[in-house]
Amino acid sequence: GLALATNMTRDFQGPLGLTRVEVHDGFVAIRESPCRLQLCVRMGQTRSATRSLVCIPNRVQVRIIGDDREEAVDALAR
Repeated sequence: GLALATNMTRDFQGPLGLTRVEVHDGFVAIRESPCRLQLCVRMGQTRSATRSLVCIPNRVQVRIIGDDREEAVDALAR
């Protein structure tokens, strides 16, 4: 996982290529992805544990896990 308290960018490999996830100021967003429609990029940013960011064509899901003391971003590619 990526700590929400840390600003960073990380790439996740999916079947279409790399999906770039950015954590900045406690928010997470998909910034780049090789999918055609770019719906995942247009989803914007979130800091809510109830909202996932997903790139279905590249099979990458980003979600916030943990509790209020130590939240982290969990991203996985299938």
